[in-house]
Amino acid sequence: MASHYRSLLFVSRLDRLTLKSMKDRYGLLIFKVYIMTAVRLPRLSRPGVFESIAPHRLVPLLKPHSTFFEARGTSIDSPSSIDYEAVVRAIMEADRDTPAELLEAICLVDELANAASVDLLLDRVFGEELGLELGGNHTEADILTAAWLNQREQLLQTQARTRFKRARSFDYFQSIQSKPPKFGKRPWGH
Repeated sequence: MASHYRSLLFVSRLDRLTLKSMKDRYGLLIFKVYIMTAVRLPRLSRPGVFESIAPHRLVPLLKPHSTFFEARGTSIDSPSSIDYEAVVRAIMEADRDTPAELLEAICLVDELANAASVDLLLDRVFGEELGLELGGNHTEADILTAAWLNQREQLLQTQARTRFKRARSFDYFQSIQSKPPKFGKRPWGH
C-alpha cells in the first residue's frame, strides 16, 4: 500500500515538471555522470609500459592535445619534456575538457596492448606501413601507437576482430530428435 502512495506522489511530481525543467534535470544528471567517469588503463598505467612507446611516436600522438595537457601542468613540447606519470594521470582523471580523440587513441592502445591483438594487426598490415624499423625492438604499445598514427582504419578493424574472438558466453541447445525439426510458422498459443 505504501509503495502505491509513493508511486502516486512520484507521478504528481512528474505532472508538475515542465519539459524545460526535465531537460535541466536530465542535463544535470548527465553532467554528474560525466564528471564521475574515470578512465581505467590497466596496461598503460603499469610502470614502464607508457614509456615503452617510442618518443618519436608518442609526441605526435599527444602534441595535438598540448593545450589540454598544459592546463593540467604538463608540457608536450619535446620527447624530453614529457612527464609520463602526469600524462597518464591527466588521462585517467578525464573530464569534459578531455579531448575525445585522445581518449579514443589511448583507450584503444591500452585495450589492444597484448601479443594476440598485435599479431592480428601485423597479419593485416606490414611493419613498414606502420613506420616500424626492421629488426627494431618494439613493444605492443609502441606498435599500436604507430598503427593509430599511420593505419587507423586497420587498427579499428583489429579491435573489432578481437572483440569478436572474445565471446564471453555461448548458449547451445540440442534437439532430442535425431533429425532437426523443420522451421515453420506455428500458430500462437500452441
